[in-house]
Parts: sequence; C-alpha cells; structure tokens
Amino acid sequence: MPLHSFLDEAIVDANLAMKPDLTIVDGNLCHEGNGGPAYGRPKKLGLFMGGSDIVAVDSVCSRIAGFSPRSVRHVRLAEASGLGSTKYVLSRKEGVGPLSDYRLGFNTILYHIMKPIRNSFQR
Repeated sequence: MPLHSFLDEAIVDANLAMKPDLTIVDGNLCHEGNGGPAYGRPKKLGLFMGGSDIVAVDSVCSRIAGFSPRSVRHVRLAEASGLGSTKYVLSRKEGVGPLSDYRLGFNTILYHIMKPIRNSFQR
C-alpha cells in the first residue's frame, strides 16, 4: 500500500526502462465493482487482447472499465513520455462482438467520490 502513492509513475518508469514489444491482457476473468482488484465481483469476460502499443492497449482496457483513457493517470503519463498513443484501432476476430459487449459494471461516479478517501489511506 505505501507504494501506491507513486504507482502511476512506477508503471511508466518500468516501461521506459524496458519498452515492451508486445502487450497481452488476460481479460478472461476480471473483477468488477468498486472493491478494487482484490475485492471486486468476479466476471467472466472471455476476452484476451494484445498489441504493440502499451498505451493503446491500456486505453482499450480503460474503456472496458468505463473510463476515458485520458482520465487514467498512468495512461496520460505514458503517452506524454512517448510510450504510445491513446488512439487505437480495434481489429477483431470473427465471432467477437463489439467492445461494448465486454463492459464491466464499474460505477465510475462512486470511484471518483471514494478516491480521496482511498488516497488518504495510502499515505
């Protein structure tokens, strides 16, 4: 928990130190809700994705969670650092539905209301 106060910067720094050639996200089983990754409700998405642009991949994941990619701090920092772009083009395999089919039930309003409280515990 003490490291979460600079987690966004650490994510960007790690990727600048060793730029990935390929990013793969296992979205087969996810957590949704405002309990964070440890206490969310499990949801089977059956989704796997990948790409050569780590910022674009995180941008798609942000959209699935219900956030604008530009509202996710590590995504903004990574784009500003030249790691990639929040602009992306989706290519889907046959039989895979639109991105909206994979939306998580994440209450973004509650997330933003609770953010100052969560941050106070991380200091």
